[in-house]
Order: sequence, then C-alpha cells, then structure tokens
Amino acid sequence: MNKILPFLMCFSLVLTTVCATASTGKHLRPELTLEQEKTWLNSLIERSPHRLALQLAKHSSALVDDLLGQGPMAPPAKTAKEALTPKTGRRLYGYLPYWTIKNTKLHWKQLTQLSWFCAELESNGSFSSLHGWGSADAKALIAQAHSHGVQVTLTVTLFSTSGIHKVIETATKRTQLIKKIVDLVINGGGDGVNIDFEGLAKADRDNMKAFIIELNKTMKNKLPGADVTLATPAVDWSGAWDYDVLAENSDGLMVMAYGLHWTGGSPGPQLPMGTGKPWTHKTLEWVVDDYVKYGKAENIDKFIIGLPLYGDSWPSSSDQPGAKQSAKGKAVTYEKAKIEAPTKSGWKWEPISQSSYYTYKVGGQWYQTWVDNPQAFNLRVKYLDKRDTQMGLWALGYADKSTEVWKDIDWFMDQGSKAAPGADAGSTTDAGGSTDAGATGDVGQADTGAPDTGAPDTGSPDTGAPDTGSPDTDTPDTNQPDANSDDSQDAMEDSPKDTELGQDSSDNSQDAGAPSDGLNLFGDTANQTDTNASSTQKSPPEGGCSASRSATSDAAPCVLILMLVLVTLRQTRANV
Repeated sequence: MNKILPFLMCFSLVLTTVCATASTGKHLRPELTLEQEKTWLNSLIERSPHRLALQLAKHSSALVDDLLGQGPMAPPAKTAKEALTPKTGRRLYGYLPYWTIKNTKLHWKQLTQLSWFCAELESNGSFSSLHGWGSADAKALIAQAHSHGVQVTLTVTLFSTSGIHKVIETATKRTQLIKKIVDLVINGGGDGVNIDFEGLAKADRDNMKAFIIELNKTMKNKLPGADVTLATPAVDWSGAWDYDVLAENSDGLMVMAYGLHWTGGSPGPQLPMGTGKPWTHKTLEWVVDDYVKYGKAENIDKFIIGLPLYGDSWPSSSDQPGAKQSAKGKAVTYEKAKIEAPTKSGWKWEPISQSSYYTYKVGGQWYQTWVDNPQAFNLRVKYLDKRDTQMGLWALGYADKSTEVWKDIDWFMDQGSKAAPGADAGSTTDAGGSTDAGATGDVGQADTGAPDTGAPDTGSPDTGAPDTGSPDTDTPDTNQPDANSDDSQDAMEDSPKDTELGQDSSDNSQDAGAPSDGLNLFGDTANQTDTNASSTQKSPPEGGCSASRSATSDAAPCVLILMLVLVTLRQTRANV
C-alpha cells in the first residue's frame, strides 16, 4: 500500500497542473507570423464599429459639421486651471458622436464622463478634422455637462497600423503629439482625452506604453484631475496591448466589447453571453476574464466594459440563427430596432448566446437583425454588476429615449444594492440646449423586466438626427466593406493563415480558444446548419445568465477527478 501513495500523490500533482492549464487555455496568445498579424490587424480595422460609423457619417451628411460650428476654435472664456472633479462611485463612460449631438437627450444623472467623438489624427501627426471640438456649441455643451458634474473628454482617433507606428515610434514624435493633444483639450475647455488608436501592432507595444505614460503625466501636470483613458479591443490576439501597464498608467481602459459580429460577416449578436453551436466561445464573460488575466484582477475598477446600443441587420440564407449572410449588412440603432421589431417578426430569443433578434422576408430574401433588446441588455448589465467593472456605451444618441435601457443603467450606477433594475432613471435634457426635432418624450413603455410582448411602439422616432450612425435597413450602405469581395478578410471569424483568409467560417468552426492550425480569432458564428429549434422562442428563460460558461467550468471534470483521488488517498492513508 505504501508503494501506491507516492503514485497517487504524483498523479494528483499532474492532474492539478493539467486542470490549471485547461482553465486558462482559452486565453493563451498564439504566436502569429508578421503576415498573420498584418492580416489580423487589417481585419480588426476594417470591422471597427467606430471607424465604420465615422466613415458613414462623413459621407452621409455634409451639413453635420456646419451644424456643429466647424471652423476656428472659439476663444475660451477662461482657461481652466484644473479638470472638473468627477463624480464618485461607478463610472459610466459614454461616447458622444458628433453626428448625434444636436438631437441627443443626455442622461446627466447616470453619466460620469462623456467623450466628444472625435478629433481625427493623421499619420503625419496633424488633425484632419476636429468635428466641432472647440466651437461655441461644444463649449456650451461642456458648460452644461459641468453643471451636472459630468466630465467631458475628447476622443482622438487613428485607424491605421502604420499611422499609429509613425506617430509614436520615437520619443520626439510622442512628445510632439502629446503637446498637441493637451493643448486641444485645454483650449477646448475639456477634462481629458480618450485615445482610440485601432490596429496597434505588437512591435509598437512598448511605444504605446511610453506614449500613454507620458500623456497621462503631462496631461495631469497641465490640467490637474484630467481623465486619461484609451479604447482597447475585445480581443487582443497578437498581444499588442499591455493591459496591466496601460491600466495602471491611465484612468481606465474603455473595452470595446462589441463588434464580434459585423456587417461584413455572418449574422449574430454583438457579444454573446453564452457559448455553443452555432456560436464559438468569445463571450462577454470571456472578454472580462481576459482583461482580468492580462490586466490583473486588482485593476478591475479600471476596466470600462463598453456595451453596444446598436446592432446589425443582414440579408441571410434563412431566418434561423447561424445562417450565412447573403450580402453585406447595415448598422441599426437600438431605438430604430425597437420601433421596427414589432412590425416584423417581433423580438425572438436565442437561448445559447442569450441574445435577441428579429427577422423578416422581402421578395423571397430573408433578413436578420440582431440588437440587444431590453432583456438581453438587462442580462449584460447584471453581469457587469456581478463582476464589478465600470460601464461604457457606444454610443450616446442611439437609445437616449428608451427608458428601459436607462433604468438598468441607473440600477447599475446605484451598484445594484438598493433596487432591482427598473428604478427611476432620472430626467434627460437636450445636448447643448439645442432643439430636438424628434420625439419629446421617451419612446414606448418603460420595461419592467418582463419579455417584450411585441406590441407596437407608440412613440415616434427622432427625425431630427442624421441617420448616419445607423443606416436605414431599407437602403444599401455603400461605405461598408463588401464581405463578398475578394479582399474581404474576416479574420475575426477566420484565422490568419498563409492561405486564403476570406473563407467562410463554416469551413472552420474550430473553437477560437485553441491557437493552432486554422484558429478562429474572434469566434463569431460557427455557421452550423443544425440550429436549435428552440432558438425562436419569444422571451428569455427565467433565472438570468444560465447558459454562460466560463473557463473554469472547462476544468470541472478535472476538479471532480482530483477530489476523488484525494478522497482515495486519504482513505488509503487511514487504512495504513
């Protein structure tokens, strides 16, 4: 019997190691070749919701900049000596796109920071457009925000791997750019900056760290109390972003936890809650776990998890989840979907991803529209509360008249300790005091947490805002990448291999967590044809996020075996 004891002890040690590896395997970073990384980054930029919305806005309304007072910066009434002191408690960080500003009702009670989107940076270090930042309208909005205790930051965008490299590659260039950014923020009367650089290469990892460290220090020296954040991806497959260092040397990482399905790929939710066919394993839980793993658990209060107030609509091969796209899709705001869903199939519930969608047919062609309805949004808010992260929104103006959304946000901001979701969401006001050409009240009934009945929405849509961030589903979007073209590279569905990358993911439904041949980088739709018939039920199951599965659950069988081994070991020793 004594000979068995060493064997059992050794086996227990090995099993423990195997279990530990299994529980974290889905967060391992693969070793990408330079060509693979290039393909990955190009696709990441191509499908960026921020870039696509900005591109569409610029091409859809030549009047938007004029409405915002585009031109020379208005002289500041008084140069601020320090930034506005932020509200205490949880953070709600909302991007405010310039194309929604004139007709957006801002929920000042819940907001802690709003970020003016955006100032466009070029690879030569100059700004091609400020989109109204520094104008009289912008400063009026800032004054209004300050009266409600809300900080206003400026988002600086750059959607180019080579462009990012050029502006941060040397200490001199970093210092020059930082001076421009700090001057823009201070002269515009702002409280800080959000750096939205998308497509960062791993070779610039250290340059980005140096840039953020210097920016944070300089901004706070020039403007004490300034808020410095940066937008970071839901999936950093190449390991370009040093989450922990960046979090510790900034005020937060605005995690873009959306866009796993996009207009150039297959239909599906922005970010699933659960995993299984027809979806692969990238979920909201996976994203938070990944940031905890690489950004450190002690920095979780720096993780601002961005939730989408929009979705996408696709021509599809059928009305079933997991169907393939027939052509490129188009973006749809929450409020547009809320109005349209009852006129189509009504909201449907996909239980595996715990997401909502609706379908319709035009001339024999099926269409699927995936947007998080009140129940889906509620589940995601509850999960962020459970993990005690901060919350971000893309974007303000996409759901500002929907009380059910803001009741959940209000509950979250109250830390979920005083009331269930559905508490008073507070009052709203027009951004900048401008005239709202649309509905003056909230659209539809307040959501009480019950499933959507599919009753028609009696509220009227906001007709004053340019429909640029959310193109009408009945008109083609000519500015979005064509997923059917030869150069379409959906690397978030398909892996960066040396062979063709535009292949449909139905040929590669491998779990993205196993970085090997044909690894599925983002793990959106696996495009299985055997969809679950129950996926068409109209309401979510009771009991919350039952379908979500974490990495630790993968190790459950190992843990059970280990427990049996330990019990056997104990009993054996007792018998001896």
